[in-house]
Formats: sequence, structure tokens, C-alpha cells
Amino acid sequence: MEAACPVCAAPLPDGSNPRACPDCLARLRHVLDRLPTLYVQLHIELSPRTTARPGTARTTRLPWRYRAAPEPVRMPLLVHAEHTVHTVRTWALHALPETLPAAPARPGPLLQHLCRSLARDLSAAVQPPVLPEHPRAVRDAYLRALHLLHQDTAPQRLNTPCPDCDLRSLYRDTAGTFCRSCHSRFTGTPG
Repeated sequence: MEAACPVCAAPLPDGSNPRACPDCLARLRHVLDRLPTLYVQLHIELSPRTTARPGTARTTRLPWRYRAAPEPVRMPLLVHAEHTVHTVRTWALHALPETLPAAPARPGPLLQHLCRSLARDLSAAVQPPVLPEHPRAVRDAYLRALHLLHQDTAPQRLNTPCPDCDLRSLYRDTAGTFCRSCHSRFTGTPG
């Protein structure tokens, strides 16, 4: 019987007999490295934004009819941040139960600790008794966080040099073409 990757169910090479395919391990390691940062970004998006421009004097009291409407609470961000911590904790509970702290911990540091622990021993973290749904759920939570933060489309790297700085650091995204080195923006493909 041919061995299969527990994450993506692709057949594994016979000679090496790894615990999971190298592509899945690399993707999961990337997800676990980025997840604490996305958790923080989800909470930053929740913070109230200032409505006054810098340098303008704020009035202390405004009549009710002239007050700006309050910003709607963005509950999906908070709910997903909590779901992400729960998903990673469930995976760690099945994969590496010794990494869970004995005392209650705040969600942010707990997520960071668990992601670091799972990434450190990732090949063991995808083996039974861990169900393949646990790593998939963490990957799905990562993709959902990217979607909520509007970062789900990665910029495409271009092979042409930047007309301003002559470095090959041009990227194309939904807003146009930009250079990561000199931070120039172009409307079309420069060339």
C-alpha cells in the first residue's frame, strides 16, 4: 500500500518515507509563522479610528444632530481571532499536549507559543492521533484571516526592472504596479 500525506492525501515517495509531503510541511510552517501576526492585525483592525484630522482642534461638545455616527463594531474580526486561537489550541492538544500551559494564558501569547511549538516539531504534529482536519482547519483559519484583512491576493512579481531605481523589485497587485525597493507606483506595466 502506498503511503499518503496526512494533510493533502497526495501519494508520498516510496524511498524517503517522510511523515508528510514537503509542500504541505512548508505551507504549514509558513502558516504557523504568520498566524500570530495576523491575529494582532485582526485586533488592530478592531481599534477605533480617529475621525479628526491632525492639527485641527477638537470640540468638547457637539449637539447630537451634528455628531458623526459611530463606527459599526466589526465583530467578525474578533470572532475569527478567537476561532483561530481555538483551532490552533485543538491541534496542539491532540499533537503535542505537553506544550499546553498548565495555567490559563492570554489568547495572544498562547497562540504565539503554540504556533512556535507546532512549527518546531511539525513533522510529529501531523502524525496520528492527529486527524488531518486539524492542520487543514488551521490553514483554513489562516486563509480566512487573510480574506478578512483583504490580504488574500498576493502580489505577482514582474521580471522587468523598475524604471526609477533599475532594480528587479516590481510587483503587480489589484491597484497596479509598484516597486518594493523605491516605493514608486505605476498605473500600467512600466517598460
